[in-house]
Amino acid sequence: MSGMNQQDMEILSHYARAGNRELYWNYLAQHTGNDGYGLLALGVVRNDNAPGQVANLYADNRARSDGRNLSERDWENFGVDLIRRDLSLRQQHFADGRPERALNLPAQDVQRAHDQAFTHARIDPNAWTPRVLLEGARRTHGEGEVEQVWSHMLNNGGLGLERGGSTLADIARNLPPMEAAGYTARLGLTRMGAAAGSHPTTDPNTIGGPPLTFHYDQRDRSWTSISGGGAGGMPYIREVRDPAQLAQLNDARAVRLHRQDLRDDFHEADPNRGRPIATSPWTLADNTQPGLTAPGRETAVQLASAAPFDPRREDHPQHSLYCQCREGVQRLDAAHGRSYDDGSERLTARLTQLAGDNRFDRVDAVVLSRGTDGLGAGENVFVVRGDPSDPAAQRAHVNTREAMETKVEQSFQALAMNQSQPTQQQAALQQEQQAEQQRNPARSMA
Repeated sequence: MSGMNQQDMEILSHYARAGNRELYWNYLAQHTGNDGYGLLALGVVRNDNAPGQVANLYADNRARSDGRNLSERDWENFGVDLIRRDLSLRQQHFADGRPERALNLPAQDVQRAHDQAFTHARIDPNAWTPRVLLEGARRTHGEGEVEQVWSHMLNNGGLGLERGGSTLADIARNLPPMEAAGYTARLGLTRMGAAAGSHPTTDPNTIGGPPLTFHYDQRDRSWTSISGGGAGGMPYIREVRDPAQLAQLNDARAVRLHRQDLRDDFHEADPNRGRPIATSPWTLADNTQPGLTAPGRETAVQLASAAPFDPRREDHPQHSLYCQCREGVQRLDAAHGRSYDDGSERLTARLTQLAGDNRFDRVDAVVLSRGTDGLGAGENVFVVRGDPSDPAAQRAHVNTREAMETKVEQSFQALAMNQSQPTQQQAALQQEQQAEQQRNPARSMA
């Protein structure tokens, strides 16, 4: 019979009692017949891949909105509470003669464990990233749809592309348009924040991430803060002297050192003893995978990260706008003897965002600026609605170099957010996210 046996349950119980989150999820991730949940959870524990970073930041943002500013130790305690609740549900299935469910919990049980853990921590259960979508699926189509959506989320294959595409379709199928737009925008904003300022929590000597990172010097036992914005683009580097901040950083480091020690505390009967702990699934949104050339990596990252917001999809409301911008860029390339390349695609994406932000219903032309006394020829690029020779035509412009250097997924995510939220609200959310990074550099795991 497939699933868990008595020894499996004893090993899991040992890890849960010890608060050993990494080896708990590793055991599930390496068990024959597992559904992928353990592997996904490892990325959350270590904060070392895009899905894990998004889950952690999403939960932290929700906690703060509820007035709960959790330290790294608080989040570690939350994670320990979660695995104990998870274990309790697995034990119940095992006792009821369902070993296959003890290995692969139904979606409603995974949600129940998270709901209980977040409620116990006095945080809205919607802090769990998938919950809004799962609840929408339950309301709309029932528990069978919930299981299908959950299975899509557990798909760690295809470098995350299949999961991204399935999630977009699941959102559209199960949430009303306004709720879907808001949920997608929150996920996109969180993804951008995670990409800009997340480090794995496996390094006890590096805490935080851009725009504010803290580094511990083991030789003199001091902390240094590193932040952007210095003269000439150089970072500001300062020694941390504030006692409260030092206490927070030292406590976060102690949590990570303890977790590091636990990584070697295998149960004597664990078959994974002496083997590497499972690696978090890499997705195309993680742009640091070794072994890919820079151009190939960038193209892959664009496809995956932009998937839920991608106007290249025929069903996207801005698809025609994207096609018109692309045609305009192709004409510019042809006029200058160039072929359409990665830079052209970045320009197209940025112009699509520009047109969308300025409420264009169509783009009739893409033109470069003419040379003037104060402006070089081609320094700016315009999208035009109407005849370019007509002074009354609607126009919007952006610096050409900046547009060609902006990542595709960044433009598409910004387009999605600007279409789904009022400008003032979006600006407030972005400012709040940046402020959070500085208030709590030791942001931790959900």
